[in-house]
Amino acid sequence: MLKYIGNQNQLREGFLRLFRKIQNKFQSLKTKKKLARKSDFFAALETPVVKAISQLDREIIAIQRSTRVLFPIFAKPHNRLRHKYRWYYNWHKNAYSTHIHSVIVALVTVVAIGGVYTSLPKSQASMLAVSQNEKPRIITHTITAES
Repeated sequence: MLKYIGNQNQLREGFLRLFRKIQNKFQSLKTKKKLARKSDFFAALETPVVKAISQLDREIIAIQRSTRVLFPIFAKPHNRLRHKYRWYYNWHKNAYSTHIHSVIVALVTVVAIGGVYTSLPKSQASMLAVSQNEKPRIITHTITAES
């Protein structure tokens, strides 16, 4: 066992200096390695293999998106149609299919509301279109036994 003859503070300070030197060396090595890794990383992005992998990743993401449905009740029919019809499968792999579906649903809703409004008789349609300036009329009838 080693015996240290001297002040304990000196020993502690010596260890702290040694520890700081080691820590500084590791920090400088880490930053050099990080810079080397970054340059290697960006250089590696240019290779055809990485471009092919990123294309595969895009296809995987598109396939995963194509399996989603807005309402869970439609999950089974959606999956059956995807397996049965290739065009249905490819359509839902399209990145804009959800947006196009939303536009179609909005248009169908507007047409349906317009159809219901135009199919009502004129009296009911005019009741729906009462302006804000018009005061409602109250009609009272006296019911007698003779009527």
